[in-house]
Amino acid sequence: MTIAFWAALIMMALGTWLMRALPLWWVQRRRARPDTSMATTPYGLIVAGPLLIAGLLGVSLVPSEPEPITWLATLAGALATILCWRLTHRTGLPILVGVALFGVITWLAELH
Repeated sequence: MTIAFWAALIMMALGTWLMRALPLWWVQRRRARPDTSMATTPYGLIVAGPLLIAGLLGVSLVPSEPEPITWLATLAGALATILCWRLTHRTGLPILVGVALFGVITWLAELH
């Protein structure tokens, strides 16, 4: 895996995190000001997270190189993500587990 790959991966992770963190910080700052009457979170911010995840899921489930090993790695990563979520009911850890399993399978396939 090249430096460009890792740079792209880090930029995507940072961008995904910022898309979630910046609206949260904005709402927290607005609520902390005494002159605002912001009682509830705006509806657009409520639905933004699930919509972003759905968009990323659709793109993530189709391998960039449609070969048997990449389909296997994608399926294994998706199943590991679902299983880990069912066990923990968290969002971060299952994604980490699924991506790690996908990476390990594709890395092992490159070794052979």
